Amino acid sequence: MQQFDLIAKTVGGLGYDLVDVERGERGVLRVFIDFPAAVAEEKGLITVEDCAKVS
Repeated sequence: MQQFDLIAKTVGGLGYDLVDVERGERGVLRVFIDFPAAVAEEKGLITVEDCAKVS
């Protein structure tokens, strides 16, 4: 299983969609998330709390 797929499975289990993954310098891994389309309008924008939950 690819790294993207593993992260997508984990993020999906938390109730989010994985949008993108970037690997930066010094081992930094950036994970971009969003709400699934079915709940995006109801939930609004991704917050810092959502990011903390995923990290």
